[in-house]
Amino acid sequence: MRLLSCWLVLVLASMAWAADDTGKTGYVFCSSADHRGPRGEPLFPGFCAGRMNPGVSCGEKVTVVGRVGQWLQVVTARGVPRTIPATAISQEKENFVAFDSSAVPEASAPDCSVSQRPNFQRPPRALFQPGPEYSEEARKKQIEGVVQLSIVIGTDGIPHDVKVEKGLGYGLDEKAVQAVEKWRFEPPERDGQPTEQKVAVEVSFHLYGPKH
Repeated sequence: MRLLSCWLVLVLASMAWAADDTGKTGYVFCSSADHRGPRGEPLFPGFCAGRMNPGVSCGEKVTVVGRVGQWLQVVTARGVPRTIPATAISQEKENFVAFDSSAVPEASAPDCSVSQRPNFQRPPRALFQPGPEYSEEARKKQIEGVVQLSIVIGTDGIPHDVKVEKGLGYGLDEKAVQAVEKWRFEPPERDGQPTEQKVAVEVSFHLYGPKH
């Protein structure tokens, strides 16, 4: 009897941005005219031309920490800062009541001349990881070891660009790729939106029982 095992190795970094607790409470207000993302989340026009403001949900409670003209700077419960049109922030959750922007201080406008780094990143989480099968050649020769691969986890949680970085041969590399292609993940998120991420994974091959 043989027992196969596999495990996922992720080398990831995460960042969090602390909210300013001196701000005022508001709620994200959505209308039927708002653009929506793949999960139904609102996509408001960004302060900088050509950018959208993802990472918030309709009715979400936010902390308003500043104002820039007709824009409000808010921080979500997860610590993600956003600059959102004042018309998208309500004083009440259920009914739209225009936010009193005079209650918050003037703030500096975001720098649109540079690319902004993400303020929050959540690593992917494995949901389904079936083990690999042994190749007949490797089983007969009793080959054991680990196949190291790199994959790109897509926004759909499906592995793409599966590549063998260090193989074992004897047909085990192909079996490792076939197994990993069946894995499914909760995709990584950046600023509250699904994003692609390249990670390193390992598939382990072991035979247990008498060896001939």
